[in-house]
Amino acid sequence: MGKDLKDTVLCKAVKDAQVKDLIPLVRDAKFICEKCGRAAASKKNLCSPKKLGK
Repeated sequence: MGKDLKDTVLCKAVKDAQVKDLIPLVRDAKFICEKCGRAAASKKNLCSPKKLGK
């Protein structure tokens, strides 16, 4: 069973997390981190989020 990472900041967690645990956080990404370029569906999962789109 994987970890529940829903409240985790991806920018720090990816080095220790398994890809299968990160998929729910990045699926349908709406934000991108201005520091590292990672994308996530919720801004709470990024350290410097910026909304994607127009």
